[in-house]
Amino acid sequence: MKRNVKFLLALLTLGFLFSCVQAPHHLVSEKPVTSTADLTLKKVRDAIVLIESETESGTGFFVAPDKIATNIHLVAPPGPIVAKSPDKETIWEIEGVVGFDAKNSLVILKVVGEGTPLPLADSDAVQSSEAVSIVGYPNGTYKVTKANILYNIRSSKGWLRMRTTTAQESSGGPVLNLQKRVIGVTVRYGNASFGYAIPSNTLKELLAGSMPVEPLEAWQQRKSVRAEAHYSFGERKFAVKDYAGALVDFDKAIELNPTYVRAYYERGKVQSHLGDIESARGDVEKAQRLYHQGITNYYKSIQLENPEEVSGQIADSEVTKAREPIVRVMGWADTLNNFFCASGFFVDKDKIATNIHVVALPGPVFAKLSDKKTIWAIEGVTAYDVKNDLVVLKIAGEGTPLRLRDSDSVQSSEPVTAMGYPNGKYKITPGMTQSIRNNDEWFRMRTKLASGNSGGPVLNRSGQVIGINAWATARYGYAIRSNVLKVLLAEAKPTEPLAVWRKRDRIRAYAYHLHGKAKYDAGHYQEAVVDFDKAVQLSPETVYTYYKRGEAKAALSEHEAAIADFDKAIQLNPAFAAEVSDARKRAKKALKKKEAGKKARNPRNLPDYIARAKQRFSLGEFQAARGNAEKAQELLAAAIEGWTHVIKSAPGDAEAYRGRGLAKLALGDAEGAITDFDKTIEINPESAEAYYNRGRAKEALGQKEAAKADFQKAKELDP
Repeated sequence: MKRNVKFLLALLTLGFLFSCVQAPHHLVSEKPVTSTADLTLKKVRDAIVLIESETESGTGFFVAPDKIATNIHLVAPPGPIVAKSPDKETIWEIEGVVGFDAKNSLVILKVVGEGTPLPLADSDAVQSSEAVSIVGYPNGTYKVTKANILYNIRSSKGWLRMRTTTAQESSGGPVLNLQKRVIGVTVRYGNASFGYAIPSNTLKELLAGSMPVEPLEAWQQRKSVRAEAHYSFGERKFAVKDYAGALVDFDKAIELNPTYVRAYYERGKVQSHLGDIESARGDVEKAQRLYHQGITNYYKSIQLENPEEVSGQIADSEVTKAREPIVRVMGWADTLNNFFCASGFFVDKDKIATNIHVVALPGPVFAKLSDKKTIWAIEGVTAYDVKNDLVVLKIAGEGTPLRLRDSDSVQSSEPVTAMGYPNGKYKITPGMTQSIRNNDEWFRMRTKLASGNSGGPVLNRSGQVIGINAWATARYGYAIRSNVLKVLLAEAKPTEPLAVWRKRDRIRAYAYHLHGKAKYDAGHYQEAVVDFDKAVQLSPETVYTYYKRGEAKAALSEHEAAIADFDKAIQLNPAFAAEVSDARKRAKKALKKKEAGKKARNPRNLPDYIARAKQRFSLGEFQAARGNAEKAQELLAAAIEGWTHVIKSAPGDAEAYRGRGLAKLALGDAEGAITDFDKTIEINPESAEAYYNRGRAKEALGQKEAAKADFQKAKELDP
């Protein structure tokens, strides 16, 4: 039976008045009916271009009818460059450059012809945890990556930091908020956990100060632009493990631009990889020399990115004097393919204290005083406390030790100062003690710390050490009491080489924990649990691991197992009770919701869920038509949630997959919609609507031929 229903606003309104719950159906025809959501998708798609040269491929987007924004490295290498539409049918010739920002790798290109510009939002208004979309050409194919979560603001550069990974080819593409407005421009830098974007306000400033058109060939001869080209060449060589060739290009990039932060960082990575190779060959001396060069370049990148100055509030004079004994603890973690930087401090003339987790991973470790040029190698370990994440290291140099105070005298609400190198920059962070109990080996502080603070001292007003920074959350910092360190120093033994010490089971447990944490941060929760399991097997008393494994299990909806891990963490270290209890409460709440969901998915309740899902979709379309984007998003998301409930209880219901697919399409998730329409067709191959709507989704993604085939099939089924 044919179902041809036309949607008019008046009909929708009448439907709402009479509590209509009928799902919308669309007239099958040769040309799809364009909804408000499709127009939004089309506008975004029309604004995106593929940037191609002889050596580079990436993304750009129109910011004015004849101007495209992208990353400098995509257009820096000499040779012809073109911009193509997503369907590659339209090609724009690059006329020249009208603005560029070498520090932020941002360039504005003037093109011959016109395109559809995207609106720019105020990036200062962006909030942590805000949902965003990254638009670009990963693997050369146009793609909108949905539900990337904005994690926080990268304070060192003012870049936006996103909890996602971005492909090289997405570089130069826009980052969009829910209103499809640009809040940032994707850059190629990042890792397995995070990607970065230049804020849209930086782009606005560049547009406001645009210069006369400079021919592309002339602009490519500028030193800073040539440095970008060599950096790109170095990256490609590094990717295929041509380390010698990469080193030549990074050297050239630095020669052309001596303040090129990232080039120093990447040159350091190349040297460290070469050190790994020499170490594997058994040439320890050559390996150590290369590691030293690598860490020196890494430190140079820190210096350039964070000019040497005290960050934070002015502390008491005695506290300020304590800077001299505090060191950067830096190293190369070869198993994570990255550098790290944390803190430590002298406890004897040739010994420093820090956290075990700072130095547990394989690779060289060095220490450096802020006012000295010398970078010292770590010779080995003289004492360690696995339970309290504390280690004393022997170094190849000397410094002035800090005085240790009796931590039993510390009172609650006592002013304290945390010292260290968060983000590689020396910082004084004031705080206040909380929850002081003499039977605890740790204490909690009301202060904001970053990971680089790990291993740094916590001082009282007299500049004496009362604790060692070990762990931080959004609300609190946690420190090991100085009396624990005093006991450890009294039990010091002959120096054990770092490589030998790291082979101990309980130290390997820390290494597994760090690998698990890296996988957790990247969103690979199941893999993280595997590493946390290994850590627990090797060292059953490490509180961090139970806490993080609990978080990973909670992310996998294994809430009962998560609660058990949180309970174990509290049992091992009651000082963590407040923070871990919060995580436990969240898991408990999620478990109750899950159980309630099971009850709600009882087949007898399905008609109510179906009715609500249909109604929310209709209301969402209505709000979208009125321009209420935020309300429309909320209602459409609720419709998706409702249909998902139905699918879990009735996985063979084709109508549920079709309804969820329509809601996803209205939200702009064309790929997700196609998956649901595929399932609809699998269950009901005679559904003309499913073919028609899948065609709309494919059309939104620029898959014209595939869309045409679906439209034709829909017409055959429902002429």
